[in-house]
Amino acid sequence: MTKRLILAGLLLVVGVSLHLFSRDPSGVSLATAAEEADKNGTETKSGQNDSYSIQVAPESITAGENIRVQVTIVPMTGYKWNHLFPAKLTLKPDEGVEAEKTEFRFQDKTIIDSSGSGVISLSLGKVTSGLHKLTFHGDFSICNDDHCKIFRKESFSATLKAN
Repeated sequence: MTKRLILAGLLLVVGVSLHLFSRDPSGVSLATAAEEADKNGTETKSGQNDSYSIQVAPESITAGENIRVQVTIVPMTGYKWNHLFPAKLTLKPDEGVEAEKTEFRFQDKTIIDSSGSGVISLSLGKVTSGLHKLTFHGDFSICNDDHCKIFRKESFSATLKAN
């Protein structure tokens, strides 16, 4: 009987801890009113996980130049990037795109939390002209007030135009 009470107490502590950690340290709820983007260069994830969209800025670059591009994972309305989850993403660019780095992790600050969205800054060099697909694969999480969605082995892509 004592073992059951101890186990029940531990489960209660873990549950309360998980609920508390689903909030910002400032006490602000992890919910946000992120808007769906509907402009060029944004691809909304479709299928079973319609929980986020992908934005690329700038959407169009000059071919042959070294440039920095931001890829943003924007949670849908009511969700926010989970800065407590150890996010990890791998970039697989199309031919014609040279990326300085292809591995990104929240722990080493190559993925950052910016206003409730996950942001990756890419250093690209010598991009050939045309449309190029930037494909990412990996793990990340988004949360609302009640629960978190964890995406494991998730794949998404965005399109970059080089003139």
